[in-house]
Amino acid sequence: MNDALQTLVIKELGPLRLELFELRLGGTKGRPVLDVRIDRTDGEKVTVDDCARASRQIEAKLDEVSFAGSRYVLEVSSPGVELQTMQSKAVRKPDRVKFESPESRAAMVKK
Repeated sequence: MNDALQTLVIKELGPLRLELFELRLGGTKGRPVLDVRIDRTDGEKVTVDDCARASRQIEAKLDEVSFAGSRYVLEVSSPGVELQTMQSKAVRKPDRVKFESPESRAAMVKK
């Protein structure tokens, strides 16, 4: 399921000229927290408006597919300093999904 979730997020960000930097799933089984970190494809800094557009786009799709029974927390942000550090070391890692707890992994596997 984590590949499907990552694919869903990437597809929703593409038309906005945004890309997925990191995807984390935490929280609890009853209320998962989806933390999405985005970057711009044009190399400019991510703005609050970019985060808001991405949030609306992703939320609409998650609701459409009844993600986690439609009870979840979606957080969209920029990688900020983390991105600058990684780029300065030329070590940018590929998109990834992290589970913050065993419960969050179990919640996604059952869906």
